[in-house]
Amino acid sequence: MSSGLLYVFLVFIGPMLTFMSSSWIMAWIGIEISFLGFLPIMLSSKMNSLSKEGTLKYFCIQAFSSALLFIFGLWVYVEESTLPMSALILALSIKLGVFPGHFWVPGISSMMSWGANLLLLSWQKLAPLFLLYMLFVKSDSNHVLIFFLGTSSALVGSLAGNNVQDVKAMMGASSVSHMGWVLFGLMYGGLTEYFIFYSIVLGVTFLLLAKNNIWASVSILSLSGLPPFLLFIGKWNIVMLLAYSNGGKEMVFLSILVSSAIISLFFYLKFFYQYYYKEFKYNNFHLFLLFYVFFNFIAVFHLMIY
Repeated sequence: MSSGLLYVFLVFIGPMLTFMSSSWIMAWIGIEISFLGFLPIMLSSKMNSLSKEGTLKYFCIQAFSSALLFIFGLWVYVEESTLPMSALILALSIKLGVFPGHFWVPGISSMMSWGANLLLLSWQKLAPLFLLYMLFVKSDSNHVLIFFLGTSSALVGSLAGNNVQDVKAMMGASSVSHMGWVLFGLMYGGLTEYFIFYSIVLGVTFLLLAKNNIWASVSILSLSGLPPFLLFIGKWNIVMLLAYSNGGKEMVFLSILVSSAIISLFFYLKFFYQYYYKEFKYNNFHLFLLFYVFFNFIAVFHLMIY
């Protein structure tokens, strides 16, 4: 087996070990196997100097979060109370790249190849997400904290995306925002559907961006979740599940999620315009018409919810 295939094998076998494990230690080992296999893949990028810097930063951050996971995991094993559970969830937030552990995602994404980015923003999140789901099922006391992490991630990710100029950094910020929706899918249902749709759209987008294809502009816009794009189904499912719960706090969180989606749409439109119009030059009327159509989509979507 070549070294490249070995690294890919480690990346894919790690989460499988976590899924099948019956103990916290084995689940933690599964995450670390995938992490160690992913580092050489990051270094294999053609972006030599940036890849080395990004790999070093990623290693330091993930090693720190791994140590926290191990320590807090042992704490939960000794004392199953709210405090150690909350500490463990916050440690997982660094692995997942959700608020408040989201700070590293846009910067490191900007230093990596498209292929490594795809693994980082999709596959590498599966094992930590599984552990978070197990903690959610295990204790009702964690629900409020996960609510907070979900809404904060959706909002912070949408704001961060408007403050970057690099498309890879934007995809990292977009991932933070999407993970907020994923956390609500974890709590109310629709997690698997949403994550699969997101991974498919992300993979297609990165493939088109790597080839510098004009259709990359449409693929970037599809990440917004506007109809008739695929992610609209995933978002609509979560919106309906929240709406049918008939809870006061659910309506507040739903309003924040929808608001974050509208804020995110601004930077998706910005990069859509950037990639589309670098090949085709339209006059100001066509630009006005484009924005008019898409903001009408927003209005219709908002009315459908309320």
